[in-house]
Amino acid sequence: MVELAIYYKTGPLSARAISMVESIPLQYLEQIFNLLKRAGLVKTVRGAKGGYLLSREPSKIRVSHVMDVLDAGPYLADCLIPKKRRPCSRIDICSVTKFWQRLNKSIKTVVESTTLKDLAVKRPKGANIGHSYMFQI
Repeated sequence: MVELAIYYKTGPLSARAISMVESIPLQYLEQIFNLLKRAGLVKTVRGAKGGYLLSREPSKIRVSHVMDVLDAGPYLADCLIPKKRRPCSRIDICSVTKFWQRLNKSIKTVVESTTLKDLAVKRPKGANIGHSYMFQI
């Protein structure tokens, strides 16, 4: 998502190019993009110059939106996961639960206040993945 934010105004990026730059297995990345597409955070462009685009401006997509889609909430301990089937049996007597809750709340505040634009600005452009296409016959 950060790569898409960095190149937001240059057109679609291929999953293959992002996979190579970010060292993410292509099949796994495509699964992630399918989830993000269903959630309306990315859209696809078909064709030789196709690929993935953010569905809206990077400043309008919060990191928390992405984490929610990927079920990657900022939970540092299992006892903090809201939808957990079996909550920890020690939650009422645990001496560090309050600490985890405070820390988790702080992380959640940062995640909810950070946009993809913030990350794209703060992250230096790495390898230029631009529009380098590979064609195989």
